Order: sequence, then structure tokens, then C-alpha cells
Amino acid sequence: MSARRTVQTLAVLCAVLVFAYGAILANVYRHAGIDQTRVIDVIIVLGASQWNGTPSPVFQARLDHAYDLYEEGYAPRIILTGGSGEGDVFSESDVGRKYLALRGVPSDAIHIEEVSHTTVQNLRESARIMQTHGYQSALLVSHDFHMMRAKRMAHDLGINAHPSPVATANDAQQLKYGTREVWTYVLYRMFGI
Repeated sequence: MSARRTVQTLAVLCAVLVFAYGAILANVYRHAGIDQTRVIDVIIVLGASQWNGTPSPVFQARLDHAYDLYEEGYAPRIILTGGSGEGDVFSESDVGRKYLALRGVPSDAIHIEEVSHTTVQNLRESARIMQTHGYQSALLVSHDFHMMRAKRMAHDLGINAHPSPVATANDAQQLKYGTREVWTYVLYRMFGI
């Protein structure tokens, strides 16, 4: 193959990759704006970090949104997801349970799972809890830019999930999370992780 042909092939490949990246990013932004909040069986809160027994600001925003949905009567039960990170004393889901209990959510309205470490694991464990308790549908609570991937994973696991996103705070965070979601979505679609 000539040098010119190699350069042309690389240019076409780069153009295809840029187009694909742009198309996925546009879909991430489109899904970020979809809110399908409705009355449903259970609310699933996707895990986020906890800081020595206190929800991180990202996790607290998700918990507050789930609390509001619960209080407004959208679902009678909440599933909190997330295990313990390496060296952590507390699991994300247990920190979330304690946080919601302090806000008045009764313990019998909360299910937790403490083994997951990734979004797909969060949802796999949520599907198990839903099946055990006979829940047919869920509101999916996470940040807006996480929704495209989370909804795809939920669908792939057989969860009838409807997004109820938490708004990302500012433009800088939107760009950061939107860009990250392109790559994590591609990794999930290619490798299931």
C-alpha cells in the first residue's frame, strides 16, 4: 500500500471515529433530557461514592431525588445500590439507607444490596431484588448524563425502567460527564462492562 493510500485510509478512519463519537455524545445529551417519572413499583438509586459514612454530593443529590419521589407517592419502596470500596468501612447502600432513615423513610420501605461496584452490577442486583419481591417496574435515579447507559443496561437485564434523572450542576460537569459516558457506553456495548 502506498503512503498516500495509507494516509487516506487513516483520514477516513479518523473521520468515522469522530462521527461515531459525535453521534454517541448527541445521544447521551438527548437521553439526559428524558424524564419518565410516573407511579411505579420501586425506585432504584444507582450508587455513588460515600465519604467515611457520609454521602458524597453526587450520591446525596440522588438520595434527595429518590426521597422526593418517595414522598410524592411515585413508589412505595426504594432499592439502594452499591457495595464497599477497597478500604472502606461503609457500603454506599448502607450509607444511603441511614441518610434516608434520618429523613424519615421507614426501614421496611428500603432494600439495599452491598455487593455491587459498577453500574451493571448495581442493576443486576436490583433485578434480583425486584424479582424476589415481585416488582414489575422501576424509576431509575441517577444523574442525567448517566441515563443512556443505565437505561440500556436495565433493558438488557430485563428491568422495566423509566428514567428519573438528577440534573448535572453546570456546563463544565456536563461536558466532563458527557465525554466520559461516550467511552463507558462504548465499553459496555463492546465488552459488557
